[in-house]
Amino acid sequence: MKRLFYSKVTKAIAWLLLLALTLAFVYELYTAVNEYISDSEYSVYDFKKDFESSSTVSGLLNTPLQLLVSAYRETDIGSVHIYQPTGEIIYMESTPAPTLTPSPKIVTPEPTASSQAQAVSRPQPTVAPISAPPTPSPTPAEAEAVDMNVYEYVHEYFSAIENSEGLEYYVRINDAVFTNCDAKSEKDLMDSRFYYLAERRSDGECSYESSGYRGSTRSLYSHFGSDHLYGSDSIVVCSAIKDEYAQQMKEIWQGQEAVVRRCYERLLVLLGGIVLLIIYLVAAAGKNSAGEIKRSAMDKLWTEIYLALMLGGSIGAVALCAVLIESSLGTYYGAIPQYISEPLIFVAAGLGMLITVSSLLMLVRKLRQGRFLKDSVCCIFIAFAWRIAKAVIFRLFRALRTVWRFFARTWKELITETRSIMAKKTGRWLLGGLSVFSFLLWLCGTFTPDAPIFLLFAIVIFAAAVYALIKRAKDMDEIRKGTKEIKGGKLSYKISTPYSADLKELADDINHIAKGLDESVAAKLKAEKLKTELITNVSHDLKTPLTSIISYTELLSKVEGLPEEAADYISIIAGKSDKLKRLTQDLFDISKVQSGSETIAFERLDAALLIEQTLAEYEKEIKNSGLDFVVKLEKDIYVNADGKKMSRAIGNLIGNILKYSLSGTRVFISLADKHGKASMEFKNIASYYMDFDTDEIVGRFVRGDESRSTDGSGLGLAIAKSYVEACKGVFELSIDGDLFKIVIGFDRV
Repeated sequence: MKRLFYSKVTKAIAWLLLLALTLAFVYELYTAVNEYISDSEYSVYDFKKDFESSSTVSGLLNTPLQLLVSAYRETDIGSVHIYQPTGEIIYMESTPAPTLTPSPKIVTPEPTASSQAQAVSRPQPTVAPISAPPTPSPTPAEAEAVDMNVYEYVHEYFSAIENSEGLEYYVRINDAVFTNCDAKSEKDLMDSRFYYLAERRSDGECSYESSGYRGSTRSLYSHFGSDHLYGSDSIVVCSAIKDEYAQQMKEIWQGQEAVVRRCYERLLVLLGGIVLLIIYLVAAAGKNSAGEIKRSAMDKLWTEIYLALMLGGSIGAVALCAVLIESSLGTYYGAIPQYISEPLIFVAAGLGMLITVSSLLMLVRKLRQGRFLKDSVCCIFIAFAWRIAKAVIFRLFRALRTVWRFFARTWKELITETRSIMAKKTGRWLLGGLSVFSFLLWLCGTFTPDAPIFLLFAIVIFAAAVYALIKRAKDMDEIRKGTKEIKGGKLSYKISTPYSADLKELADDINHIAKGLDESVAAKLKAEKLKTELITNVSHDLKTPLTSIISYTELLSKVEGLPEEAADYISIIAGKSDKLKRLTQDLFDISKVQSGSETIAFERLDAALLIEQTLAEYEKEIKNSGLDFVVKLEKDIYVNADGKKMSRAIGNLIGNILKYSLSGTRVFISLADKHGKASMEFKNIASYYMDFDTDEIVGRFVRGDESRSTDGSGLGLAIAKSYVEACKGVFELSIDGDLFKIVIGFDRV
């Protein structure tokens, strides 16, 4: 099931279904809009509960009252929205002021006593003859100055709806009546199914009455009770919709409502399918058939690119489809032909869906891979800026901390040094002398302008200070010179007594240290010489009795008829005697070379031949050792050394390798020219854990095998190192894990 869910085939089918549903969605929307518009020339349906609650009814009924209010406002008319019965909206601007034209029917009854009283404050309306040319009305300011007749404004505004087929109105202002029908009073219009009556009495009290309209009546109310705007005028406004026209609008409203409802239901089903398919594609995005997350080349693009594509694709597709649908329906001038716009609508919708959903899926892939923020240019820039800011803050903090520590340390050192100086006699003398010197110079400088003789005193004081500094600097140079001589090994050097008392104490201390070092070195050299002489003498004295023991042992081994047990004892004595003889000889040799009494015969030697000869001497032992010797020797490398001593040294190294190497391993012996020097290298793998120090292993009687289970005296490496250094060579030993390495270096000749 998991493999089927993440299969490429399943994803491809989902993409095809998503594309099909998207095109079906656009087709259904386009068809519904086309049907909606073709049902009538204008839109009546406004998503209200029923026709009786729609804005079509309220707009028509409210038009006469709105026109009347706008006419009364005179200088503050503004833009007036006049709702025509056909649904069209007419915009009347405030400037220029309306001109008087003969349009609406005006009924003027005979004046009465009451009307004559009211006419004193407001002139009666006059109607220009039809043949009279229209004359421009004055501006609102001029009209206010001459008390322009308000009936002329009412006359002009109501001319816009005089010939309305669906709307009837009856307006009475005091005794002046404006109407577009045969109504004698407002009651004649109240027999209609839809009517609206607004009445204002001269005392400012208002009343409203309506029938047929079930929507909100807030839009029908105006600021009808303003005494400042209407004065003491008595106003009655009654508007009604003709029953035939209302029925016609209702049928159009119901037809458009049916189209909208049917389209809404179908679009909801298609949208549900689209959402489900997008949810599936999001759930399967970025995973292969095994459910594993894989990163592709497209995942390496910036996150902002996919965000821009998703937003741009969705918004652009919607905007383009809207423009194309409007163009296809021919609702504005210069429309694109329908046979071109209709295919473009589906192409735009398909491409917009593909771009938007693909970008969304790429963003989901980035989220699953944890790369959404890492691949974001903004996040990278913010992180980079934060790193820079953090580095700057850190460096600034560290700089401030360094400065603070410097001042704190300087202050602490100043306090410590001041206390240290004040605790010593020399320091007190120096500070006291400096204080006195400064005071005297200040005193001389103060009195010199009045008595120039004090300038001479200042010169004398300054000269005395300079003399003291010169003497002290000379003492410091003498101490520095003596310290350098003693450091160079001349321990018998004595620093002459300084002029300054504090430096005299320092010089005496250095002289005592040098004397002590000289005596200690002499005692150590004497002890070392006595030890070397003792070892040499003992070794020499052991040779005579050891030779006798070896000789008598050989004689005993030749006697016939001895018991077998006695023969074994004689063999053991012979082996131990030989070992003791080699040990005594090694001890004698190393004592001689370390004491400097060994004679070194320098000669020009072929280094490669020297190593080959030594290996030939150990050929039998090498074959029986189980070790693989890898020998690489460069030819024509000559050194200046003692042949016998170097042969002994190399032999000791090879013997050491044969004793302590791990069986079955390789031994590397090489000779090469490195930086103009002859370099001999001996490398082997030890058969035991080497936890000793490289400086200790070349000492006398020191062995790497602490159990001393192998044959050896512990003098092999010490003798080899002593002989190499006696021949003016360099002996270096290093250990790397189980690798034991010795390098012997000589200058080439």
